[in-house]
Amino acid sequence: MEVIFNKRFRKSSQKLIRRLPKMQDKIDDVVYDFLENLFDSKYYRKPLKNVWPNTHELQIGWDIRILVAIIIIDDIIEFLNIWTHSSLELSSNKKLKI
Repeated sequence: MEVIFNKRFRKSSQKLIRRLPKMQDKIDDVVYDFLENLFDSKYYRKPLKNVWPNTHELQIGWDIRILVAIIIIDDIIEFLNIWTHSSLELSSNKKLKI
């Protein structure tokens, strides 16, 4: 399975880690656990099929979320974005910020 960390995910995670340095270990744990267990991961929350197809939400604690795209046909997992739940909400034009 191919794993991709897109540019937005890398930038957002670096920004989050600068703000909350202890998040580095938590992010690593979430990524590892999800890659090992996929939908059985203890961090897996829900699919976002109504907003963006093949996109799922992982929860890191109370308010931090990771958005992940799973493309089964091509056997790809792409980490799309990470930040607080409210910052990952829909933009004004009702498109997901990815």
